[in-house]
Amino acid sequence: MTTLGNIEILRNEKIAFFASREVKAKSVIASYDWAMQMSREGKTVISGFQSKLEQDVLHFLLKGTQPIIKVMARRLPRQKLCEEEQKAVDDGRLLIVSLNEQPRCTKESASVRNEYIAESASSIIFASLTAESSLFALYEEMKRSDKNIILI
Repeated sequence: MTTLGNIEILRNEKIAFFASREVKAKSVIASYDWAMQMSREGKTVISGFQSKLEQDVLHFLLKGTQPIIKVMARRLPRQKLCEEEQKAVDDGRLLIVSLNEQPRCTKESASVRNEYIAESASSIIFASLTAESSLFALYEEMKRSDKNIILI
């Protein structure tokens, strides 16, 4: 595991956010509202921020002040981060974690990343989840755990 940012953030209680690639309109609005609520409450959010909806949620979270953990399913970015992310790293509130050194995300590395995120969190939010989603197996597994699972 390699990291960029304030590693102390890992000690915080975390809320995981997962969103399918294909989303329902009602889940989009609910996810945006949830992200703004997390910003106000200052709760640490952990996600891969890979899907379009996850990226949108990251955009809202970066406007707040709460800690954020972005877990990559590939190596850390070699190019400069976008201005918003760099500022959050510099401010000590964004930690970027890479679980491997592969140059690209694969289905297998995404699965490992998602398991890591789910295991790291005390609560898990699934947005726009369907039985066809690649996240559904993770949802089924986490339902059997002691974690607080919320569908939006």
